[in-house]
Amino acid sequence: MKDVNTEGFGLTLHSNIAEVMSTLPVDRWLKNMCELALRRGIPVIVEYFLGAASEELEPFVHLSHPLVTLRGLRAIAALPGVVGIKEYYGLVPDKEDPNLRMTSLFFSKPQLADDEALCLLAEPYSKVSGDMIHFWQETSAGMEFFPWDTSWFIREIGRSRPDHSLSAAMLRGQQCHTPSWFSTRHAIFMKTDNQQLNPWMLEDVQLRCQLAADRWSVALEIGRRIEADVPDNLAVDFCQNMTELDRLRRRALAYAYHLRETNLTTILRKQHEIDQPPSGRIVRELAGILQDDSANCRAEGDVEGCGEIQAALDLLSSDIDKFLQAYFREEPDRASKGIFSVTSR
Repeated sequence: MKDVNTEGFGLTLHSNIAEVMSTLPVDRWLKNMCELALRRGIPVIVEYFLGAASEELEPFVHLSHPLVTLRGLRAIAALPGVVGIKEYYGLVPDKEDPNLRMTSLFFSKPQLADDEALCLLAEPYSKVSGDMIHFWQETSAGMEFFPWDTSWFIREIGRSRPDHSLSAAMLRGQQCHTPSWFSTRHAIFMKTDNQQLNPWMLEDVQLRCQLAADRWSVALEIGRRIEADVPDNLAVDFCQNMTELDRLRRRALAYAYHLRETNLTTILRKQHEIDQPPSGRIVRELAGILQDDSANCRAEGDVEGCGEIQAALDLLSSDIDKFLQAYFREEPDRASKGIFSVTSR
């Protein structure tokens, strides 16, 4: 940067070295870039998601998690040398968007604490304003627990499918062969290749998906309780928010189930290979997860793969050996459920 002619020159930077990410702004690279730019008098504008629409959640555009937005804006604005923050993805300003309203609150009153900001944000919701604060606390926590750092392909989660494949789960990571994909992106993403994984990484992602789904479940319970009392001018967008939140939760659960099913089946297969009887505890847990998985898939509606999950459960109940031969085995990566169903081969 020391050789750059700074006259009429500025920088627009991602909020971390890999991507614009709601829950991962301001890594070491961005701090260093801002420091180098400041020394040369180069102004820096940082890109971030300022509203509900984002590349991470596409095609969902109604999800609200305003505390995530507020915390990201604070972190960016605190960097020396940053002169502005711009929207990275695109805004939909003609609807109720608590994330975007939180952006406006921050720009006008940057010193607001979380509780103060949420109280102001909830005022239009009248008698359910207190419940809305709790709703947003839970939706924001779910976003922060969800493992967005798994892989670039865990983005666009709305395009993933709850009827995951029944081959062994993977974490798809490789997009293209460029320098950044073999170096700097790996500083943020756990996976930038498609190699077979250690079971501990599968379990790490599984547990964080479950944690996120649990918080979104609490938010959905709050939302269902207050939905009828949301003011009329906000009701349509809130209803859409609830619909998308339910679908988001189902996708997080599908990932959690697929990853756990894979690890449990691997344990049973290793027991089988050494002529050890299958662990009853493992079989019971696997059966319970397949049952929950099937219900989660059916809740999405008319999804063709739901029957496959039920068939796997039926075979597990009738013939464990045949189940181990048929399901959750490693196969070539062929993106059978689409490239954004990150665990499906």
